[in-house]
Amino acid sequence: MKRFVRLILVFLFLACNCTSASAIIVFSENDYGCGWKNSYSEITTQNSFEIGTNIISFLAGNATSMTIMQLQHSGNWEQHPDSIINLANEIFTTIGVSVSTGNAELGVTDLSNVKMLFMTGHDSFSITDLQKTILKEFIDAGGLLFGDDCNNDTTDPSGFESSFRQLVIDLYGESLTVLPSDHLIFSSYHELDGNDFTYTLKGNGTQWGVKPLEFYNPNIDNQVAPKNNDGGGGCYINTLSTFYSK
Repeated sequence: MKRFVRLILVFLFLACNCTSASAIIVFSENDYGCGWKNSYSEITTQNSFEIGTNIISFLAGNATSMTIMQLQHSGNWEQHPDSIINLANEIFTTIGVSVSTGNAELGVTDLSNVKMLFMTGHDSFSITDLQKTILKEFIDAGGLLFGDDCNNDTTDPSGFESSFRQLVIDLYGESLTVLPSDHLIFSSYHELDGNDFTYTLKGNGTQWGVKPLEFYNPNIDNQVAPKNNDGGGGCYINTLSTFYSK
């Protein structure tokens, strides 16, 4: 009888409570946003759009439409103003998902229907404590924050990167780690080699950076990405082990 009750609890968990498994922070030092401008090398353009497409596909799951926004902050947040529009067009052409875009200001913009916030810039930035609370609520509810260091500018080469890393620590008390090469982001649409960030058509690098993606997921203990994540809004089945252990 007890085992039957546990199975029922597992079913209810899977059916009702798996809404925030896609909550994640992703960070890039490769300036993919600049690659979405369609005005640089073939390698940079291809690799940038493939990474962007896979991130959106990972988030979308079975959805046919979604909203992504570029996040305003105190630094030069308005880099690549047309980039997410170009990415949205690529997404619709490639995987048939209709992506709405816009700019978001924490505390002003309604984020309830937004799936991804894109954050970029060259320089250091700061956000208020209230804005950090709102941003954390967005991520915890299943949103994805994608930080992309526009590091091809040398005026403040480590400004955005340092600020973004500190932001993650401020939100969760932990640091970014390398995104595992078998994470679904690397296979949600294009089959990408999560270990290869060379500046080649087979790799994931750009003309500005060849560093691996990093991430933080508040739903995963010790930052080990489970194998059975179903992508956008999915469930981590291994978190249910407690139901079977008693």
